Amino acid sequence: MKSPLDRGGLRFFLVLVTLLAGASTHATILAGVPCILLGAALHFWAKGCLRQDRFVAMTGPYRFVRHPFYLANALIDGGIAVMSGAWPIRLALPAWWLAVYLPVMRKEERRLTAAFGSTYADYRRRVPGLIPWRRPLPRGGPGFQWSNPNIADGEEIPRAVRILAYPLLLLVWTDLRTDRWAVLADGLKLLALSTLIMLYALSWALRRHQRRRRPILPRAAGHPALRAAAALGILTIAALAPAPATLIDDWLLPACAALVTLSAAIYFEGGRPKAEGGRRRAEGGGPAGHRSTARVAAAECAALLAALAACRALWLAPPAIFLYAAWALDARLPGGGGPSAGPTGQPPPRIACPPLYYLLAAAAIVACALRLLGLPASP
Repeated sequence: MKSPLDRGGLRFFLVLVTLLAGASTHATILAGVPCILLGAALHFWAKGCLRQDRFVAMTGPYRFVRHPFYLANALIDGGIAVMSGAWPIRLALPAWWLAVYLPVMRKEERRLTAAFGSTYADYRRRVPGLIPWRRPLPRGGPGFQWSNPNIADGEEIPRAVRILAYPLLLLVWTDLRTDRWAVLADGLKLLALSTLIMLYALSWALRRHQRRRRPILPRAAGHPALRAAAALGILTIAALAPAPATLIDDWLLPACAALVTLSAAIYFEGGRPKAEGGRRRAEGGGPAGHRSTARVAAAECAALLAALAACRALWLAPPAIFLYAAWALDARLPGGGGPSAGPTGQPPPRIACPPLYYLLAAAAIVACALRLLGLPASP
């Protein structure tokens, strides 16, 4: 069970207190977003530079402070306190945070001193603990790497997704508290709600994948017929459901045109043979017009988003993005059936389905034309 006096429990209870006793407004949420973004970026940067128990990290953010993780957590927790809009939470957080993290930092430094001896003692003498007030160490050594196991195989990406969801969580909660279910009649508030659900679903799916090496979606979901059914189902909902008004309705038509153009550029450029590599594929290394999984998914997703923009169904965009991102990742990530799954992995999902792209692009163009003629693309 989580405790408010440990690292895992502090943020859980901070968010809980903010939801139950805070006084968040759109202004306070916006004011806290920079701290959230900076803290998430710093934590991600530090994680990609760290090689646990192999050597003392002295690159990236470790050039400035010894504990960039905890500085990042301080920024994130401070951002939540700012977004809470409640001065008692803001005033109590520093003492609460120090009571939790100071013993952790002291324990970690004792362990590192015992493990690395004079190397860590010299590093500790030259680099401040939490506040970067000294001249940083010179550059050198391996820095951030996407292949670092902390990024490629750890839980840092799902964690970053959850952190980025905090402002949306407080925004949706604030809107529900003030307007209750009237938020469903506001297109942008409905978009915020669906994006929040998508972010938590993505975080859960990635965490499950990295822990169990299982596909994000059921393996059968990679079949073109099921993907086509899902895309057509989203289009049907967009065409039949009432379109809630938004403040950006005037921009949706240009956005539709831009997305259709982008989808065509992605799709047809991906099938064009490129000089010698294209000739080799045509001669025996695969079809000259072969399109990668990522290109097919990106082109179809852009065409589907264009149709949703024309129908003013922005709230359906996050589920569409989630599904296409999951299909593309399952074809590439270890354990998802992609090429890196190893000799025992299943074949990669069959994602090629050319008629689906043309159908989605045609739906977007028709919906855009209806809007230009002054006819509703949806009720």
